[in-house]
Amino acid sequence: MLEGLAFVAGWVAIGYIFDLGKTLNRQCVYLLIGIPLTIVFQLVIRKRPLRELWVRGGPRSSFRSVLAPVTVVLMIVPVYLLVRDLADTNGAGFVGYDVALFIGALAPGTRHGSSPTPPGVTWRSAS
Repeated sequence: MLEGLAFVAGWVAIGYIFDLGKTLNRQCVYLLIGIPLTIVFQLVIRKRPLRELWVRGGPRSSFRSVLAPVTVVLMIVPVYLLVRDLADTNGAGFVGYDVALFIGALAPGTRHGSSPTPPGVTWRSAS
């Protein structure tokens, strides 16, 4: 728990030291700084694989074609925002954030499990 508190305190300190709260572009930079910080925290401090950020103790992820339509729908907004910000000279600071949204939209298309769910099993009956 102390590691988590130190992580959050360090991230907040970075925001204050570099004054990343004044404009929207700086706020996007502040949020993007959290991505490498989280990766370093998971790999160095927690000493756990990155996939366990999504499912603790789970097997490797693989693409699941059944969820491809969901992934496509979830990618509409990030793709729109990316195209809009690339065309706008003032939106250049948001491009990194748009790319992070795009990558995040890919997550529902992955499958976490070594075998498909048995017929008749729902999330309520499995717990």
